[in-house]
Amino acid sequence: MVYIIIFCLWQKLLPLRAEDAPEVEVHRDVAATQKSAPKDKDSGWLLAESSRGNFSVLVPVPFEEMTIHAKGEKGNPFALNIINAKSMEGFTFHVMESAAPEMDAASWLQKNIQALSEGSGLQKIDRTSFGAYPAVAAFIKKGNTEAFMRAVHGGGFTVLMVFEYPELYSNAARPMGLTFLSSLRIKAEDEQRKAYPVGLMLPEISATGTIAPPTNKVWMANDYRQVAELIIQSKMPLPTQADAASRELFSKIVSRDNLAFASDKTLPPEQRMAEMMEILNGISAIQKMYAMQVISGDKITKDYAVVQTFVIYVFEMMWSVSNEYLSALPKDERNAARMDGLEKLRTGFYQTLLSALILALDDTCPSDCRMITLVAINETMPKHRSLLSRENAATLRRLVEKGIKKPQDKTESELLYDVLKKMQ
Repeated sequence: MVYIIIFCLWQKLLPLRAEDAPEVEVHRDVAATQKSAPKDKDSGWLLAESSRGNFSVLVPVPFEEMTIHAKGEKGNPFALNIINAKSMEGFTFHVMESAAPEMDAASWLQKNIQALSEGSGLQKIDRTSFGAYPAVAAFIKKGNTEAFMRAVHGGGFTVLMVFEYPELYSNAARPMGLTFLSSLRIKAEDEQRKAYPVGLMLPEISATGTIAPPTNKVWMANDYRQVAELIIQSKMPLPTQADAASRELFSKIVSRDNLAFASDKTLPPEQRMAEMMEILNGISAIQKMYAMQVISGDKITKDYAVVQTFVIYVFEMMWSVSNEYLSALPKDERNAARMDGLEKLRTGFYQTLLSALILALDDTCPSDCRMITLVAINETMPKHRSLLSRENAATLRRLVEKGIKKPQDKTESELLYDVLKKMQ
């Protein structure tokens, strides 16, 4: 679990007794906060308020809240109040609070700066105080990972914040990092719950113009990978059907003609399987960028629904090719690894289908988006049914049954009944 990561970081700043394993008390899990956490009216992010601690923050995705009970080097018990969240892009948001260490504020500040600097790839640092409390914020880059950190020495307690993400998403993630760090509120002695923004001046990200692959040909994996990199690195805006300049590119991204080769049995199945896997990786990366718009508070768009359903069709083709591929192979020493890959395919499909159903049944989902999603699920369910475990199929059936009970368009109702029938 992600709390282990931040717990290890905290050990640099607060010595713990190694022989005593920490105990974890979970207060709210992701499912609970997805249903009940209130949204901030300005940013659309969720309010993550610690029920045991002295802080609250804003995060863009559902979170978990817990307390870790541990002992210090002298055997004194203490508690760490924690908020954790992780997005589908691999963005992680951590906040941890404990009783303040036994040292003056100046010494505490210097120790934090030293801990952040030791082999961490420290890029920028900001010592702006958090109101009356001493504080330090930092931007760190190490390998293919970037991170924002903020530590605040409150009245009798200390708060540590960490936002970490793959460097590939720098342009999209860095503004989120500043928003996250600046959203911290301290409850103690602060009835107004005032925010104190961080003052980090970040290094510039260079952008160079790059041409997208042509749209007058069938795309292969390299084309999807190229477009994904251009979008992620902010060298190209997200294509949209509403924009005449990018409409053709959007249509090419979601064109099922690009998947026709997967049915060509004159090509070796292993070649088709490898190419389909790379296409899945590329379109999944592109889909995540559309999903980030929804996570950031934008409404669900037809573009997002179309891209998501295209991913469903990719899984459909992959399942067909994988069955052909595996049936032609001998049961040798590599069979276990193949079965492990097949299980990952099952899991990926289930998560995609679950997200699509949740989208379609959400009250905020526009009717056209709902229809696009339900049609794709209905069309592919005959092949996909065998991909689902009994437990996952039961979860999806319950969602569909719940959707059927809602007031809805007659066509939508018929689609849901048809999906349910095919899932039996």
